[in-house]
Amino acid sequence: MQHTDSELAVLDAKSGTVTHIPATWPRYFGTITISPDSDTAVYCGTLTVRCVDASGAIRWEA
Repeated sequence: MQHTDSELAVLDAKSGTVTHIPATWPRYFGTITISPDSDTAVYCGTLTVRCVDASGAIRWEA
């Protein structure tokens, strides 16, 4: 996983494919986890938890 201010790049070690997921906020803010199939990322900030897919669409937010 590599995180920049604009995107998160996730490498699947088995297939060698890279998935790019748009970042919801700057890399120095909050934490991130990736789904097992690498198609969504969950960004945890101080007030919001947000799940984003590879197209940049927000799946859910709490």
